[in-house]
Amino acid sequence: MANEDETVWITFNGEIYNYMSLRKGLEGKGHRFKSDTDTEVIAHLVTFYLKQGLKPQEAVDAALPRLKGAFALAMIFTGENDLMIGARYGAVGRADGKRPLPPFHGKGNCRAAGSYRRYAQHLHQSGHGAYHFAR
Repeated sequence: MANEDETVWITFNGEIYNYMSLRKGLEGKGHRFKSDTDTEVIAHLVTFYLKQGLKPQEAVDAALPRLKGAFALAMIFTGENDLMIGARYGAVGRADGKRPLPPFHGKGNCRAAGSYRRYAQHLHQSGHGAYHFAR
């Protein structure tokens, strides 16, 4: 799913409990939605921060704390061909509600794993280390 000008693309699993209030706020700022999904609200929320001059990583960092729920997502951006940003929060796939996958921003060959340990092992074995983990 994408935002209205197809510059932010997202794949998402989970549920955002406060998406209707976020949507109303974004509609009040001129955002137009094609669906009634929480997924599209996330794309528009990130777009809101991008239009304020933030870089994609900064925009996602600003948007994530506003999302109330349990989810895993990955995002790509038009014009940022070697950037993928992912995050996981809450109990998606885990009964204990822990967040094993940190938000990540990767350049080039991006991968994600279900835990810090597995992710660190992959980075070490592949020689990659230039990943920024969001707050």
